[in-house]
Amino acid sequence: MADKVVLKANEINSLSSKLAEFHSSQMTYIKSVVNVARVVGTNKDIFETASMADSIGSLLDLLESDIMGLLENSFAMSERAIDIEIQSMQGYDQ
Repeated sequence: MADKVVLKANEINSLSSKLAEFHSSQMTYIKSVVNVARVVGTNKDIFETASMADSIGSLLDLLESDIMGLLENSFAMSERAIDIEIQSMQGYDQ
């Protein structure tokens, strides 16, 4: 077996951009789910959700105000970690 894996520069750069694209698409998806949940879950005219509408709205507010920020920060930190790893590998595979 080989002692090291050689990645081409375009493969390394692609990894970073694909990760950022993935994170962006996941945030967009989560925001769309929250929007749908807000429309359905906070509608007091729907029998099944009428008694929980205020609680559902509060949970969605918490998700948008606190949890989404934590998720965005986690995504940014993982992207930064990948960029640091790429920078450290650049001298090895030439």
